Amino acid sequence: MWAVRGVESLHYLNDLNDVFDSNLRGKSPYNPQMIEIAHIRWATDTAISSLDLCTASLGREYINSQPARELDHRGLDPIKNPQIYTKLPRLARSWIDGVISDQRYLEIHSFRNPLTHSRLFRKFYLPYKPAKFAVEGSGKLMSSARELVRNSKNLATDQVIVFLKVLDSL
Repeated sequence: MWAVRGVESLHYLNDLNDVFDSNLRGKSPYNPQMIEIAHIRWATDTAISSLDLCTASLGREYINSQPARELDHRGLDPIKNPQIYTKLPRLARSWIDGVISDQRYLEIHSFRNPLTHSRLFRKFYLPYKPAKFAVEGSGKLMSSARELVRNSKNLATDQVIVFLKVLDSL
């Protein structure tokens, strides 16, 4: 299952980030700020994609449609698409609700979209200090690359495990 492989890659990235932070900072030939951006993109994109893959499998199994585009969490939002959402079994709906209400999901999704579709504001420091990242217009979300990688790993791990348990019960 690709979602599980995504979670595994986030654990690898988290370990890689630990090694970079403790042993390689200042020794790498790459700009540390570029490394942070790459790690944030990898982490946020993989976490959200892993959850969307789980959602797409529910859509394929229970919605019985072959859309031009697979369903993702926004496609199964109970408020925006109640007619689709209600076709899912109760346990699947409970999992969707749990992801959508998970504060980590909201934060990671808010960082992922600007990295994927526009730009993410960040403060760089000279000489180098780890950058802080903020979502445009939010004025409040501020995280380090380290926090975003760790939170992405934890979100995807926790929610994919719950999804596998739900899947086993359906």
